[in-house]
Amino acid sequence: SSSSSSSSSADHCNGWHGIVCDLKKRVIEINLSNNYVTGELPMEFGQLSELSTLDLSNNALVGEVPAVALSLERLFTIQLNNNKLEGEFPFAQVKQGATILDNLWIQENDGLNGAITEAYCELNSVTLDCNNFDPQPTYPVEDSGGLTTFEVDCRRSDLSSPKEYTCNFDPAVPFTKPPAGAGATNAPAASPAPATVCGTPAVNR
Repeated sequence: SSSSSSSSSADHCNGWHGIVCDLKKRVIEINLSNNYVTGELPMEFGQLSELSTLDLSNNALVGEVPAVALSLERLFTIQLNNNKLEGEFPFAQVKQGATILDNLWIQENDGLNGAITEAYCELNSVTLDCNNFDPQPTYPVEDSGGLTTFEVDCRRSDLSSPKEYTCNFDPAVPFTKPPAGAGATNAPAASPAPATVCGTPAVNR
């Protein structure tokens, strides 16, 4: 199949699980949460020019996050939480391309780290691992009014802060594919533990 936003060799919009297209057969959503997805995040996602939602949460993705895969002009929501991703998350490069990005969930990736930039101050929702990212969101600044460190930095730059800024202390528990025949009981897969909220999420201001 083609990795571009449209394809003449395969009808990726007809029956492909988790793929949503517009009327021009351009991929606008990838929803593959809890699907035992393995391997690295494909750089070819960067060719999906109309992609607005990317949800690959609760899988077993590995490796570093390529900035080109997420630097998409129409990308609005990124959910990569609960995988095995590692290395430095390319905050600056992603937001430079994904100018309307509003939701970023990258928690429960024990090897992922980085420094969040002020370009993320005005997002709707940001969730990441407390101990791996700077500025540390777990320690409120004195006289901050209960705001997290990052929110205070945003205010100092005369920017609004995320409406919801939370961090997670729970380790990643990526889903693993059950052995053949294990689904005979039709038992539902266990859900990951909810994230622990630390600091005080910003409210609508």
